[in-house]
Amino acid sequence: MSIKSTLLVSLLLLSACQPVIPSSNPLPAEASLHDFLIQSVRESQSKGKDSEKKNQEKSKESDSQEKKFSKQPPKLGQHDWREFKPHSGCRRSPELLITDIQLTESGGSVFGPTAPAALTPDYAGSTLRLTLKGKFERRGEKELKLKDFLFQYEPPLVQQSFVGKEPKARVLLDDSILLQVESVNPTEIVARLNTQLLPDLYLKGNHRLSIELGEWYTDALLNVGEPVPVEYSRLQPQIESVEVLREDDDDRPQHIRLKGKGFMVFPKFSYALIDGEFGFGYQTEVMADGSAETVVHLPNPKSFDINAPHTVIYATPFGVTFKEF
Repeated sequence: MSIKSTLLVSLLLLSACQPVIPSSNPLPAEASLHDFLIQSVRESQSKGKDSEKKNQEKSKESDSQEKKFSKQPPKLGQHDWREFKPHSGCRRSPELLITDIQLTESGGSVFGPTAPAALTPDYAGSTLRLTLKGKFERRGEKELKLKDFLFQYEPPLVQQSFVGKEPKARVLLDDSILLQVESVNPTEIVARLNTQLLPDLYLKGNHRLSIELGEWYTDALLNVGEPVPVEYSRLQPQIESVEVLREDDDDRPQHIRLKGKGFMVFPKFSYALIDGEFGFGYQTEVMADGSAETVVHLPNPKSFDINAPHTVIYATPFGVTFKEF
């Protein structure tokens, strides 16, 4: 995974909706996923340093985390997307519009917060075909071409957070997960969503689907329902190692790369603290064997080398994990 400082703009755009940890304990009545993650981190910090170290013992990690993380994450709702802005910097176009999202095989509509049908993700591996209806052409612009949507992951990569500008036309779930497009025309797009090793889709409720064409986009909510059951420990995050990523020209630290499993592909579905301060999530990659790595921006790169050793806390809707490095 290559990390370039020129892409830090993406981090700043992602940061606009990231909260800081508040001092009050109760969750709001209409708790967002961010509220849930912050509460989970705060509760894990209150366990004390001794329990944090115990959680690093590989043989005990799954059991200890499952015991202390028995609560269920909230369903995603419209309130989780109120401040949504694509990290690509695309602007919303009134000429582009999604009017329906259907399960291609059954025709059931998963469009909108009260959709009658729902996606059924399978962590072990399944492909869901979606048919998008609407208006996907802007006046005076070139006709949509399938080749502009195409991309390919090199094995063993199966999931990767989208960053950058390629492909130049794209269908995205939750601003991060690229769908493989099969066909396009001005009123219909058919695309495939690979749910393999994707913990993000084990969050039920309203997810966001976006279509980005050049510098313009449109989006809509879709409904994710009950997933195919999976062993809970497979969803829990686990940090096995931490690597500090530095600038090539002056060796300054900029990011850390966590290697392990159970990392969320959409950065805002996770929450990371480095030495007690929030670090912006950047990109996650998941391999076919279930191993994963995720990159987090350092909150204080200038003083990082002075204040060793360090601790990272990484929380997802399915658990909290710690690592000293």
